[in-house]
Amino acid sequence: MSKMKTEYKYIYFEDKSSLYPKRKTAVWCCFNKSSHLMIATIAWNGRWRQYCFFPEKDTVFSSGCMDDIIDFINQLKQLRNNKD
Repeated sequence: MSKMKTEYKYIYFEDKSSLYPKRKTAVWCCFNKSSHLMIATIAWNGRWRQYCFFPEKDTVFSSGCMDDIIDFINQLKQLRNNKD
């Protein structure tokens, strides 16, 4: 896979794995483009054995933003599948 898409129309993702040195998998934070506030985290969920979406409290997402989040998670899934 070529470079991951991390910027979308209203949101963007940053790799914050360095803040979690004991984790074996990447941790990505999702930010609102206009306010630059963190609105969610994308991280590995061991029970589900996949990357999952963890929204911040009192956040609201449109279907378009959810589509972008799904696209991002699918990129992570593809990267992980290519590693195996």
